[in-house]
Amino acid sequence: MAKKKVVGIIRIPCDGLATQKGGWVEMAAYLKTKHLPYVDALNLTALTGEGLPEERTKSQETAYALMAVFVTNWNWKGFDGKPYPKPAGNPEIFAEIRRQEFMWLWSKVWEAIGDTLAVPKQKGTPS
Repeated sequence: MAKKKVVGIIRIPCDGLATQKGGWVEMAAYLKTKHLPYVDALNLTALTGEGLPEERTKSQETAYALMAVFVTNWNWKGFDGKPYPKPAGNPEIFAEIRRQEFMWLWSKVWEAIGDTLAVPKQKGTPS
């Protein structure tokens, strides 16, 4: 039976990610209003390693929660060849993946939802 295509979910091949050759990730390519608290709670400076340890920990937890909302599926495997647990609704798994995998995935999520974060430009004159 063919897998039903879900609107708004995109599949991204893991080209350029050496640890997941032949891998793919499925993620939401849209941002809903209910996702804004995750985005607003991010402290990107702390996430990149600056700031106090408790700020970094909080930012990492927020990033993991955000990823668990957007990343819906993957075929990734660990060092031992065993599949990683599915990512959707599972923020803990993002603390267990390799750093280069997390950074690659983080950039892909922001590429996918980045356009929905932009404020539309006004056209014409206001009425």
